[in-house]
Amino acid sequence: MLEDVQKIYQVLQDDISRKIFTAQLGFSATGDVRFIRELPMKYRNLSADIVLLDKKINEHGNARLVIFGAGDNGVDIAKGYRDCGFFCFVDNYKQEKKEPVTGLPIYSFFEYKEKFGLENTMFLVAVHREDFVREICSQLTGHGVPRENILHVADWRNNSSQYFDVFVPQEHETFVDCGCYDGSTAFRFAGWCAERGAVYDKIWCFEPDETSYERCSRILRSLDNCCLYQYGVADQNGDVFFMANGRETARRLWKQVRIRQLYKKLK
Repeated sequence: MLEDVQKIYQVLQDDISRKIFTAQLGFSATGDVRFIRELPMKYRNLSADIVLLDKKINEHGNARLVIFGAGDNGVDIAKGYRDCGFFCFVDNYKQEKKEPVTGLPIYSFFEYKEKFGLENTMFLVAVHREDFVREICSQLTGHGVPRENILHVADWRNNSSQYFDVFVPQEHETFVDCGCYDGSTAFRFAGWCAERGAVYDKIWCFEPDETSYERCSRILRSLDNCCLYQYGVADQNGDVFFMANGRETARRLWKQVRIRQLYKKLK
């Protein structure tokens, strides 16, 4: 793995790419978001998202910080922002009394309400699915939690700034989207080029999830010079198992899909 990392670093063409790659590598290895937060502002990818979340968390005053959702997203936030002093997890479904990675206690919503009350709590809703976010926010506001005391993942994962907030497009750009989900990033790439008057050459989109692929096949028809393939991308040809659920959480797991070597497919 170390050799692969060194090879990637050596082929990066500019200082911005190397600094972002090094910071992302540190974050991936440790889960510590400070690797990203401590980048100089001019190098920060997704800086708007992180700064916004920092600002909102730091405005909590003396309120207890509680993560609503003890799944992977919640654990990642607790690890990445460990210096913020999260009080506990609240989760409607988890049966465990303690989250093993962070050591934070887990309460059901009603356990937390009965034990601590809701008047002095800031809730960070750590789930991605919009329907779950709406359900949790309705639950909280229905029990009297003010809207300003509810944060959610969108506050630190604002897709509008993703990928295209640091670099300046040049003529003949090519964009490869490995896991295009709903096709929106391809349109943002095209808009990013158009804003600077640059003409791109090609957009290559790959999406192994059948539901997402069918959605993209409709959406991306109107985009010029865009090719879409129902493959995953890997360093070899073959089959892998994939959890195809039509959402952003789709990942390699159980449904068998084809993968292709990217450099061969783009020839």
